[in-house]
Formats: sequence, C-alpha cells, structure tokens
Amino acid sequence: MPTANHAILADQFADARDGLTLVAIVPAGIPVTTLKVDVDAQQEKELPLLTESMLRLIGAGVTAPTDLSGLLGFPVDPVRRTLSEGMFRGHIRLDPNSSDGDERVRLTPLGQQVAVEHAAIRPVRERMTFYYDGTLGDIQPYDPALLVQARKAADEDLLKLPAVTTNPVHADDVTPEKLNSLLRADADNRYTVLCVRDVRHPPTPRYLPADLLVYSDPDRKDIEVAVVIDGKISTAHELALISRGGANALGIRVDPPAERPRLNDELELIRVPIATSREKTSSHAMPGAGPGEQGKVVGVSVFDHPRLLEDAITQARDRLLIMSPWIKKSVVNNAFIAKLEGRVRRGVRVDIAYGFSRHDTKCDPEAVGLLEDLSKSYPESFTFSRLNSTHAKVLIYDNTCVTTSFNWLSFQGARDRTYRMEEGNLVTIRSFTDTQYAYFLSRIADERMA
Repeated sequence: MPTANHAILADQFADARDGLTLVAIVPAGIPVTTLKVDVDAQQEKELPLLTESMLRLIGAGVTAPTDLSGLLGFPVDPVRRTLSEGMFRGHIRLDPNSSDGDERVRLTPLGQQVAVEHAAIRPVRERMTFYYDGTLGDIQPYDPALLVQARKAADEDLLKLPAVTTNPVHADDVTPEKLNSLLRADADNRYTVLCVRDVRHPPTPRYLPADLLVYSDPDRKDIEVAVVIDGKISTAHELALISRGGANALGIRVDPPAERPRLNDELELIRVPIATSREKTSSHAMPGAGPGEQGKVVGVSVFDHPRLLEDAITQARDRLLIMSPWIKKSVVNNAFIAKLEGRVRRGVRVDIAYGFSRHDTKCDPEAVGLLEDLSKSYPESFTFSRLNSTHAKVLIYDNTCVTTSFNWLSFQGARDRTYRMEEGNLVTIRSFTDTQYAYFLSRIADERMA
C-alpha cells in the first residue's frame, strides 16, 4: 500500500528517468542479517593521568624515579609501580648506563609513540556487531532501530528484495579492511581489526524498510526500478537488482492505465489535470452553482490518494464515507483504527462499505474484524457494511469528494506485483459533494448484504 510519504517522493523523483513515467512507489524491505563477529584486534586505550604525565616527563629527560616522584607530587612507591607496568607493556626500559645507586629509565620506540598519541595499544579478542545487507552482499552501517522483524515486514506487505545468496555468512565473507572502514567512521571507536575468527547470526534476517520506484515507458516495454533509502536513491542497490534481472526478476509488471471516472461536462470543463498538478490549489467557480459558490476540481494521481485518506481519517469534522471493494491489513491496521475512532469520538458520522462480490475472499479477515468491532462500539455514528457487489472507489469527507480507480482500503496490485496508474477526481464544491454523499449512502442501503 502506498503511504502518505509517497506523494513527497513522487514530487522528488517523478522526473528521475528520462522518457519514463513514475508508475508506482512500492514499500520494500532489504534483507539485513545481524552478525556477531569474533575478531582479534588492537585496542587503543586512553592512558591514566599518572601514566601519561610520567611518559611525557621521561620523554623530556626526567629519568630518575625520585625526580619523577618530586615533579609529579606522588610518593615514590606508586611511581615505581607505574614504571614497572610501563616496562611490562614495553613502553619503558632501564637505561643501560644507569648505576645501582642511580637507576634511570628511557622510553622505548613504542613508549615514544604512546606518549605522543596519549593512548596505549593492546591486543584483544572481541565480539563485535555488524549488519550484513543481503542484497548488496556486504556489511553496511545501518541503524538497528530501523530494522523490522520478518513478521512485521509480511504484515506491512513489504516487497522483499532478493539476497545475493541464501547461504550463511562466513568469516571469509567479511574482511578486516571492510570492518575497519566502518569502525573508522565512528569517532568513539578505538579498535583496529586484525583478523576475523568467526561469524554467527540468526537464521532469519530482519528488513530495512525502503521504497521501490517503478518507472515505465508509454508502451510498458521498458520498466526500470530504483531503490530509495531514507529519502535518497541508492545506486548500489539499483545496480545489484539490475545484475539479477531488475523488474522482471522481481515479478513487476505494468498494466495499461485504469480508466478514470468521468465527471459531468461542466466539471470536466474546469478540471485541472494531473499534468498541471502544481495548480491544484487554484479555486474555480462552478458554472450553474449557487451565487458565489467556489471550489476546485483537480486530477488526483496514484501518489496523492494515501495523503487524502490520511487527511480524511485525521481531519474530517462532520462526515466521512469510504467505499472500497477490498480491505487489507496493510491499510486497515491498529493505527488506522485509532485515527478513525478519534473521528467518531469527535462526533463525525462515518460510513464504510466494501465487497466486490458476494463470494469474494480477497479481504483480510483481521482487517475486516477491526472495523466490525469499531462499528459495534459506536452503532449510532459508525456503520460498516458488506455489499453484494461494488466497484465504486469513493472517498467523501466534509466538503471533499474523490472518485477514482484507486482501491482506498487495499492495494490490489500488491499480491501479483502488477501496477498501473490510478487516477481520480477531487471536487470541493459543496453542492456536488452533498449530491454524491446522498447518492452513495442510498447505494449502500440498497446493496447491503442481509
């Protein structure tokens, strides 16, 4: 199901492919595996203040323990213990020219480096966490908070992008060079990986939500896809998909555009088409309307529909009517129900009707159940009806009426990945909306299943 954000993406990327039209924006999921990587590494560890100060003084020529104690203001015993630790770590050595009564120390080359960098380097064995992008076949710096479980990806009907391989990730698949390139990007990191010993991960990947842009030429022979992550096109993912067959391998097809519902001649005359959608905010007087009656009549693209539905269930003040042949849980979920209930509790009259045919089974029972439960809680202000048959796709709220070929409460192309341009009409002329509202209420009453 397209989201309200897709209208923004459509504005941003509609012209990203010369000669091609943006046909669909499909919610997608990139398979990501959480890797627990056992490594041998070097760790830079910040020096204790006493150690750092002592190394710097020795480097400046203060080499006797008693002199170091006096300048540092520490008793000689902790100074000698720190010197012994420095010898153990290879930072300090005894001066071969010192006598028994005049013991002196010098910095080793490693100690000189540590004194300059103010950090000690020690070998460690660590288990680190990285994220492996299955589509790219490489680790990436993803935020784990953005990843979703496989079940949620299925519930949201994300198109799962293919992985390079279904084989487990092994130590040979991740190199120290790649790990270190990611670690260096972290300002707080103090590790340098020397060797990858083992890789462990769960059998089921999580998914990084993304958006798949589907472009097509007028003859629907040239279909291209692009992957958008966090509002930016990922060329790496696009090339990875092309190498595996692109849109064809994903089962994506583009059908001819759906026929737009026609308005009466007067409204068709003033309708602003989608091609000039930048003018949608213009108001137009309706010929034959009441004195001073104003409104707008504009074309609605497939990417505008989710935003309009969101506006309806969050901003309707008086009335809300939705007719849609099918209902899917990718649209009607708990968040949708919460917003709809918010309208009902504020006194908005709500009518929702569905049903492609008497024996149709394409609706999700879970989504239907959510609406049934809500209607039982508010029987005076919310009606939910199963119709014998409806092809109508209508959204009416307050002064706005949208007639379209778009399925408001489902996304019919999601199962077989066949997409087409869905176009509608938005009218905000009160007399027209009132007439349409009464007409569709009457249809619901006449076609309601017993």
